[in-house]
Amino acid sequence: MSEIYLLYVEDDPTASELVQHALRGEGVQAQLARSGEDGIVALANAQFDLVITDYRLPRCSGLDVVRAAAAAGVPVIMLSGSDDLGVVVQAIRLGASDYLIKDDRNAYLDLLPTVVRRVLGIQRLEREKQAVEAALEAERHWSRLAIDRIHQGVSVFDAELRLQLCNRQFLAYCGYPAELGQRGTPLEALLRFNALRGDYGETVGEADIRRRLARALGADSFRYERRSGDAMIQICREPLATGGFVVTYTDITEHWHAEQRARHQAYHDALTGLPNRVLFHELLQHELAHAQRYAGGLAVLFIDLDGFKLVNDVHGHRAGDAVLVAVATRLRQHLRASDVVARRSGDEFLALLPDATEPQACAVAAALIAALSLPYELDGGHAGVSASIGIAHFPEAGTNEEALLRAADEAMYRAKAAGKGCYRSTTAFDAANPMVTTGS
Repeated sequence: MSEIYLLYVEDDPTASELVQHALRGEGVQAQLARSGEDGIVALANAQFDLVITDYRLPRCSGLDVVRAAAAAGVPVIMLSGSDDLGVVVQAIRLGASDYLIKDDRNAYLDLLPTVVRRVLGIQRLEREKQAVEAALEAERHWSRLAIDRIHQGVSVFDAELRLQLCNRQFLAYCGYPAELGQRGTPLEALLRFNALRGDYGETVGEADIRRRLARALGADSFRYERRSGDAMIQICREPLATGGFVVTYTDITEHWHAEQRARHQAYHDALTGLPNRVLFHELLQHELAHAQRYAGGLAVLFIDLDGFKLVNDVHGHRAGDAVLVAVATRLRQHLRASDVVARRSGDEFLALLPDATEPQACAVAAALIAALSLPYELDGGHAGVSASIGIAHFPEAGTNEEALLRAADEAMYRAKAAGKGCYRSTTAFDAANPMVTTGS
């Protein structure tokens, strides 16, 4: 494992010691800064792989550190004892890679190593992506000089639209027979070959062939991606100063898969595979706009596990992780395909039920409580947890994202106070229907 050079901005020595202890074994070499101002100075004077900063700092906010780290191209994780969603959104908008809330149980310390690895993994993939794009740009430069590329398909046409140069990769990518790769072959012959095998649809007239030839005479550039079997091929056209053009065919399958993995990691929880808080907020905003436009309803469920800390204490964190994965599976199984379930943090989950009435949301909550309260099989035994669920329905509980999430959170705490293992709604709907299914 390569060493990680970390800047940690924290004015509380106890919190600093806890975070450094949590990252022990991750290959971290930490430089400490006791104020936001000192952290920004350190960023200007040294190179870091990662920045972790507290939100409340002397002399300037952790948001200022996030802004400076983002400007320096360094990924940054913000830690805060505040669950103010406005601060979370602002931090993410300023460039924070992730945001962990310091809870009373210090569960965020268990999450921190995973978050650090995920953030650094995304950063590494981004650098690999930039390196690949730089290599492709260099290859395009050489292709304009009509140099045959070993790992790319290339074809060069002159101002009369006659093939002057191509390689075997070009013929393979395009599925052309060897005779069409002869120097002097008219582009029209290639277009007619494509038309006969159905590339342009079932019926292609002479006017369509002429239109394509006229477009080929233009001096425009283009770039697009096309699947070829299991491969993803990037096709680029570059005009030549003397007339004609160069077309290159590059296999970007590995880069494309890396980009898809990076995109998935940026919006999904690493442990459970569920959408993370960032993606949940985006989907909630989308559904709220839809509900407001069409006068519809939706419900947000705040789900907090009861007794999960005991699982970690008795069976260990590996067993706790297994329970969280099982919880995610049960949540998926008991929600509609159109519903969204996300892991908020620790043992907290969020569910979004589009087009759901409040009675429907309460029925779903009751079903989820029953499902989550069933035993969890572990190596060498089993564990039991329950769930407390808070329900916020649009528009009664609020008309914006922040209000709905706050209302669902408050309703969840009322469920905890009512004995746990039950749900509570933000209205009086559940007053005659407490649905207490289990105690904890």
